[in-house]
Amino acid sequence: MRTVGSALAGIQMRAILLLLLCAVVCGSLPLAARAETALGARAGVGPTFPQGDLGEVTNTGLHLVGITDIHSGSGPLAVEILVAYQNFRADRSENQFRDWILTGGIQYAFLRKRTTLYGVLGIGPYIQRYDYQNWQTRFGANAGLGVAYSLGDFDLFVEARVHQTFPTSFGVLSVPVVAGIWLRP
Repeated sequence: MRTVGSALAGIQMRAILLLLLCAVVCGSLPLAARAETALGARAGVGPTFPQGDLGEVTNTGLHLVGITDIHSGSGPLAVEILVAYQNFRADRSENQFRDWILTGGIQYAFLRKRTTLYGVLGIGPYIQRYDYQNWQTRFGANAGLGVAYSLGDFDLFVEARVHQTFPTSFGVLSVPVVAGIWLRP
């Protein structure tokens, strides 16, 4: 009975991830069709807070992120590509957990004034390594909120995301909070 439940949970998770992928693709089509699309870039650093099983063996880690976004000059929707690295060191040992993240996603600006409030949703591969074991690639998703404040040629931003890799029984759940600079054209 437990095997059937695990298989059903896996099928449900694949369906959710497929819906997320469809949302990313459908969200990118209107942007690709517009002539006034522009490219932006942001980079940030901050702490990442492990949750679940990882949170029981390690403390706060370091999260570095670089994001390229394609956005419309007049619309609230953007498509983004995120590359991130996070590193956790286990408490009383030299063991380390490292996580390279590459996701594609969508970004939606709820408020676009001097201060911009935005939400993000992404999916993609998470390349993980615990201690000196082999690297493993898992599929993952992330969602979060951010705020950016315009200073003319660039913005300062702070955002928090929840990152989850699948299957959840062996997955990693972390919540990084990063601050950085956002260069917009």
